[in-house]
Amino acid sequence: MTMPKHDAEELIDNTEKTLKYIGIALGTLLGIAIGYFGVQLFNTWF
Repeated sequence: MTMPKHDAEELIDNTEKTLKYIGIALGTLLGIAIGYFGVQLFNTWF
């Protein structure tokens, strides 16, 4: 199965964009989670 070069390049571009957005979303969620747990720990200790 051979794909025309244009389609293959477009697919790669879309995949890279998707991965970038997933990375941004995961990073944001991770930041919120770390901040939330940090506040919880802070409240427990002080």
